[in-house]
Amino acid sequence: MKATTQIRLALRLFPHLEELIGLHTLDPQEVLLLYHALTAWIGFLQDQQATREAGMRALVAPARPRLYRLQDRFAARTRLWVEEEGQPARLLPHVPLFCPWGFGLDSLAARDTALAILADHFGEPLSKRTFLQGQGLACRYYPALAAFLLTSLCQGRLTTQEVVALLTDGNQRWWKTAFFPPPRGN
Repeated sequence: MKATTQIRLALRLFPHLEELIGLHTLDPQEVLLLYHALTAWIGFLQDQQATREAGMRALVAPARPRLYRLQDRFAARTRLWVEEEGQPARLLPHVPLFCPWGFGLDSLAARDTALAILADHFGEPLSKRTFLQGQGLACRYYPALAAFLLTSLCQGRLTTQEVVALLTDGNQRWWKTAFFPPPRGN
C-alpha cells in the first residue's frame, strides 16, 4: 500500500477514536495512545517520502509581524484570522485533515489549526495532497505547535514571535509529543 494511501486512511480514523470512549470500548488513556501512535505513523511515512528542506527558514519570522486569532461563532465554524501590520485581516482556509468541522484549540481541531498557522508562517501551500506527501516544514512541526495550543493559555491568539520562540526552544515539553526534533541553528 502506498504511503499516501496509508496516511489518508490514518487521517480518516481520527474523528472516530473519540466515539470509542462513548461506546465504552476504550478508556480515554487508550484513545490518547492511539492518537499518538497514528500521529507518529503519519510523521514516519511523511519523513520517508519527502525531501526535507535544510537551513534556518523555520526560525525566521515573516517580514511583518502577524497575529493569528481564532474567532468562535455560535453554531458555525470557528474562523482563523491573520492580522498583519499594514494589511487588511484575512481568513486562513480550513483544510479538513484531522477535524472535519473546523479550527479550534481542542483535540483534533488544534492539529488543523497548527497546520494552517505554520503553513502561513512558512509561506507554504497547504492541501490534502501536500500533507499526504509530507511536503513542507508545516508538516514536520505541526505536532509540537498543536501540543502547545492544547496545553497553553494562548486563548486563541498567537503571534509570529511566539511561533518562532516555540520552534527555537527544543527543551519545551510540547516537543516531546513531536516526532521530529526542533530545528537547530547553523
